[in-house]
Amino acid sequence: MSNLWWECPSRPLTASTVLRSCGETVSLLDAPTVEEILRDCERGGFVNKHGLYLPRGTKREYFWLLAFHLGFSLLALVIEVGANSAIEY
Repeated sequence: MSNLWWECPSRPLTASTVLRSCGETVSLLDAPTVEEILRDCERGGFVNKHGLYLPRGTKREYFWLLAFHLGFSLLALVIEVGANSAIEY
């Protein structure tokens, strides 16, 4: 059930979805039993989690991370060159 829910975590998993998707695998179980198992999985936090942040595009985050990295590296280079040029050998 957990793997079935992780295929699309934005929609809640129901007993009818489980019965339809698993077909022959859970054919020995009836609907009330599947509902009870699903309820136990919800209580344990395995399926239908609330407040879950779904993955999103991170191109903007990587751009700013790269920009700050290059900025700090350039600043460190300027300080290094300035400090070494002041020393007379």
